[in-house]
Amino acid sequence: MDKFNEVTENSVLVLTPFGSPMGYINYFMSLMQLREVCRDNDVKLNYFFEKNASLITHARNDMVNNFLFNSTAEFMIFIDSDVEFDPSYIVKWVKEKKDFASGTYPTKKIYQDQIDKVLKLGVNKWEDIEPKSYKYAISFTEDNMDKGIKVEDGMIVADRVATGFMFISRKLLMEMIEKADTFPPHFNFVKYDLENDYRQEKGKTGYTFFDTMHKEGRAIGEDYAFCERLKFLGHKILVEPNIKLNHIGSHTYKGHLVRKFKENE
Repeated sequence: MDKFNEVTENSVLVLTPFGSPMGYINYFMSLMQLREVCRDNDVKLNYFFEKNASLITHARNDMVNNFLFNSTAEFMIFIDSDVEFDPSYIVKWVKEKKDFASGTYPTKKIYQDQIDKVLKLGVNKWEDIEPKSYKYAISFTEDNMDKGIKVEDGMIVADRVATGFMFISRKLLMEMIEKADTFPPHFNFVKYDLENDYRQEKGKTGYTFFDTMHKEGRAIGEDYAFCERLKFLGHKILVEPNIKLNHIGSHTYKGHLVRKFKENE
């Protein structure tokens, strides 16, 4: 059944692509906490996992189209399987009916140049240095940096943000579909026949919400390309600076973006 026009109020679908069948326990513990928080706040919750998602653009497009066709959830959120998260913000965004919201986390690297900057400020405790030694999966324009980062409703207005903790409404995706013909060709936002996809969705058309594109001679990944498509439609890339998101690998990179911008705590 085509469920494009059906919506279950106050509901969210968690979408997680897995490059392999394995995932981090920190992520699953966060999911368990999310289940409890949603239950306590009367938010309906479901999950969709895409395993062996080696081609991430295909996986993300597949999952978003699955959200539109095969669920009635009002909202979706991409959460990467190596992210430990605070579930309270998801419920907050559902209740506030956010069309788009996101959080960001450190890349999996400690940068010496960032450490040097912090040391010059007189910070000498590692627990204070490490949070400022990270670079986050977010970008700003030169204008942002020159004039100061803008804040709207308590959220940072970014140029682009990664997809690892990205909250999107069904309404926003439907707007993109309705305005698909307005996108210039280089935005690479096109429809395709899902019947030829391995899921065999007969008679249904999907859209390349998350696909790469080129801009000004540069290749842009699927996450930043999605942000470009949103900005083309006049939407802002809103990032919650207070949420704590940990990026899990051989080391736990404890993310808290607001600390990055504070010289002193």
